[in-house]
Amino acid sequence: MSTHELNKENNGKTIQVKKGDTIKITLFYAPSMGFKWVTSSYSEKFFESPISRSIMPKRAIPGAGGNQEFEFKIKGDVDEGDLKLEYQRFSKPGNQFFTLKAKLN
Repeated sequence: MSTHELNKENNGKTIQVKKGDTIKITLFYAPSMGFKWVTSSYSEKFFESPISRSIMPKRAIPGAGGNQEFEFKIKGDVDEGDLKLEYQRFSKPGNQFFTLKAKLN
């Protein structure tokens, strides 16, 4: 089982994974301005429910952003799956997205 560490550079890509692997996606966000990344959609037969957490700088700076991390574990009940994350402000529809396709190796 492997962990695939991804970031904004992997947006729109297709990756190869194995059952039991974990995909970890780290994206910058600005929570003090009301922004956050949310899971817009994911293939439930391919991925387990995602885990999301915030990673803020150790030295707090007012108004500074941080990183938001999502973990998707591969259950692989089907051969491939898609996921989509959306950057929202105050729960309004966003205009920035992170998409990924994963295929079983």
